[in-house]
Amino acid sequence: MEDSEEDYFCEMTSCVMVKGEWIPVDDTEFLNIEEDLQGYDLMTFKYKGNNYRSRVTQRPRQDKVEV
Repeated sequence: MEDSEEDYFCEMTSCVMVKGEWIPVDDTEFLNIEEDLQGYDLMTFKYKGNNYRSRVTQRPRQDKVEV
C-alpha cells in the first residue's frame, strides 16, 4: 500500500504553555507579544481569568473527535 502525503502532514496550531499544558492561542485572550533574547515569540495572555506569559510554539492540532 502506498502512503499518501496526508499520512506525513497534519494541521498545526500555535500554542502556549499554561501549568504544564499546551493551550491553543485561539483559546486565550491576547495581551502582548514580544521577542525574547533568543528570538522566540513571547506572548502575554489571559487564560481562565489569570495572566500568563509563554513562548509560542507550533503543535499538532488536537481536535476533539465525536464518537
